[in-house]
Amino acid sequence: MRAVMQTEPLGLHQILGRCETLFADRPVVVGGAAEPATATYGDVFAEARAFAGGLAELGLRPGDRVATFAPNTREHLLAYIAVPGSGLVLHTVNIRLGGEEVAYTVEHAGDRVVLVDAALWPEWSAVALPSCVEYVIVYGDHLEHPELPGRADLPERHGNARVMPISDLMTAPPRQGPWYRPADEHEASGICYTSGTTGWPKAVVYSHRSVYLHALTLCGADTFAISEHDVVCPVVPMFHANSWNLPYASLLAGAGLALPGRRTDPIGLAECFAAGRVTFSAAVPTVWANLLAAVDAGDVDRTALKSVRRLVIGGSAASETLLSSLAELGIEPVHAWGMTECSPVGLIANPPANADDAVVAETRSSQGRPMPGLRMRVVDGETTVPWDGTSIGELQISGPYVAADYYGAEPGAVADKFAESEGTRLLRTGDVVTVDERGYVRIVDRTKDLVKSGGEWISSVALENHLMAHPAVREAAVIAVPDPKWDERPIAVVAARDVDAAQLRDFLAERVPRWQVPDRFEFVDEVPKTSVGKLDKKLLRTEYA
Repeated sequence: MRAVMQTEPLGLHQILGRCETLFADRPVVVGGAAEPATATYGDVFAEARAFAGGLAELGLRPGDRVATFAPNTREHLLAYIAVPGSGLVLHTVNIRLGGEEVAYTVEHAGDRVVLVDAALWPEWSAVALPSCVEYVIVYGDHLEHPELPGRADLPERHGNARVMPISDLMTAPPRQGPWYRPADEHEASGICYTSGTTGWPKAVVYSHRSVYLHALTLCGADTFAISEHDVVCPVVPMFHANSWNLPYASLLAGAGLALPGRRTDPIGLAECFAAGRVTFSAAVPTVWANLLAAVDAGDVDRTALKSVRRLVIGGSAASETLLSSLAELGIEPVHAWGMTECSPVGLIANPPANADDAVVAETRSSQGRPMPGLRMRVVDGETTVPWDGTSIGELQISGPYVAADYYGAEPGAVADKFAESEGTRLLRTGDVVTVDERGYVRIVDRTKDLVKSGGEWISSVALENHLMAHPAVREAAVIAVPDPKWDERPIAVVAARDVDAAQLRDFLAERVPRWQVPDRFEFVDEVPKTSVGKLDKKLLRTEYA
């Protein structure tokens, strides 16, 4: 028996059409200085139609790839709308990658056009541009930027590509009619590359269906609860994993957007929050820790945060100190977990119903439970691990917005990244976790970051969280180093003030067995990060191990 329901493909045309029709008056704010740039969705969609018309004039057709090399700006938002809204595929290039990696991802994706923020022209111009790129479109206050000469001095070509300001592109007739409706909802809408700790970055291709379903799920009451009444500030970069899909969730819900532009320092964010009256934001733990430090130091007035109701923390585990400090400001902290392969948010740590204060504190420090539509299992070898809160294994996950493969990967090269179970393909996350009886996941470590000392496992994440609980510690990373007696021992790399190794050693000894306390403490001004803001343990191992 077949149902009689309509078979409208799930896609971004539904998100874009809904927002353009229903929420044209909702605000879009960029930056937060004395005079922030303000607009409405109506303004932005009119510009997006002009941008889409310009791309069509360049000869681009559905399926062609368009890259961006930009921070969280209004023009980047135009690309988020116009590119998949024209049936093209949006490739958000990570601006923190090295030139060789940028060139690799652009060539691997087969980008024909690249949109570049002029403030990043020095970095972009150093890229050896692959021959697939035909046009480089430059935007921003670029005509006055000190690193880029005036418009008349824009280079005519970069590699084989023609260079042109975005104003030239926007003179074409704007796109008319509805936004692109995919014939097949599994058509590609975007490409993001993993940050990868080994080898070249791997390509994850999102479909219209997966982006729509993930955005819709983020708006749910038990996920991010984004609604028309919110103003969302995506601090997480728009060049990383679709900015955790926050732009599309905001467009779908009709939430206003406040984009920080090129300033994500504490003062810049506070100005953006105040100017946009932000209610919801998301970023890695370091961003929120730095913002709290600025509040404590008096550099940021607490009133700049008065409109904020929820802050999502992801990318790496947040310490209980950070979670409690946000709660003390009247802001609800929400821990989340994800991967580029999961669109990217997969777990959210909202407390269960009827939870008392102790359960709320316990669950909010976990990585959370699976979002609707996702299935997870935890395995140790071939054995499924029970949900008892103590047994550990690797987290594996599947669902309609989880990758089943990597685009353009060599046959067999990524076979170890996936598993099969009862006819379902699961992503092997590489995270070692426990799951309690309510389904809350707690990360013990990454498989490659666990320290095996004398045959016993030590969690680097647990040690990092304990160190971050010390009031003098701003950042901490724990790695394994070879040891002739114990095979491996942990060392801690710490950014801190007014504290020494002996004090930190005693502090940890009150919280973990003494044999787990690191043998060495290395003090640095700042713990190095990867291109997406995570602790760069690969670099730390190279330097200290």
